[in-house]
Amino acid sequence: MTLWEWMQLLLGLGLVLLAAEALVRGASELAAALGVPPLVIGLTVVAFGTSSPELAVSVAAAFRGNGDITFGNVVGSNLFNIAVVLGAAALIRPIEIPAAIRRQVRWVEAPLMVGSALAAAAVAWDGRIARWEGIVLVLGLTLYLLWQVREAMVGHEPLPVPVLEPPRKGSQSRPAGDRQGRALLRNGLLVLLGLGGLYLGSDWMVEGSVALARWAGVPDRVIALTLIAGGTSLPEVATSVVSAIRRQPEIALGNVLGSNLFNVAGVLGLSASVAPEALAVTPGSLALDLPVLVALSVLSLLVLAFRPKVSRLQGALLMAIYCVYVGVLITRP
Repeated sequence: MTLWEWMQLLLGLGLVLLAAEALVRGASELAAALGVPPLVIGLTVVAFGTSSPELAVSVAAAFRGNGDITFGNVVGSNLFNIAVVLGAAALIRPIEIPAAIRRQVRWVEAPLMVGSALAAAAVAWDGRIARWEGIVLVLGLTLYLLWQVREAMVGHEPLPVPVLEPPRKGSQSRPAGDRQGRALLRNGLLVLLGLGGLYLGSDWMVEGSVALARWAGVPDRVIALTLIAGGTSLPEVATSVVSAIRRQPEIALGNVLGSNLFNVAGVLGLSASVAPEALAVTPGSLALDLPVLVALSVLSLLVLAFRPKVSRLQGALLMAIYCVYVGVLITRP
């Protein structure tokens, strides 16, 4: 490994942490200003934005005909999101689920996360993912986004149009509408800078991690499920941890749930749609990775459906399960 590849690992990590802070701050303040529930922001803008590294890596791998990297990145990222992202955020600060969103998480978002895991298993069960299956996944994501936009508009009145009165003589204060516009512009800029920083930082992390794995002689599937999946999931880690610290549980939770849905329906679906040939799925993924993903998704559903918060103990349990899984993966790839 070169010195630059080692620097990419460290610089990428620092950039991801700074970008996550900008993204969470901008998104949460935009949600308040526009009257959009923070959970919706977490499920869409934040979740899909932090999943952009997975999309870039998986689509590029699909074009090169490397189905192991594409499928392993999606499944590995979803496993990482549930066990490490949600677990680490809960360890830092228990994630309390506000009563206002508990019903939606219990009956809609958490079941959809389980559904996405089952959908991944369904399209991959014959050892290949055809183009038409990818298109169906993308169409499903489109319907979900349209539903989210409709739900966000129901019960939320539009922001009042500010009345711009001329300032009194000698007054230097700015009109309320001008201040509001500047605040929206500033927060929108924070979101864009955060997304850009997350993408660049994650790209550096992945390049450095892959170089390290290749140097150590690790198989492609193991690279995809661990280093690449962990590297492309760093935005989710940083965003959810920062959200937990800033007491934004809706964004932390929505980030994990939305990212898992986007990874399957968007990343895997789009990758299969543009791949020159059907994506191949290894027997190891069918025997180990997918069953573990479905089991962890169901476990998370039970926690989110019947408990008002994700405790530190539950977070530690999720991370312990992931450690066992990685141990089995490395010893029996």
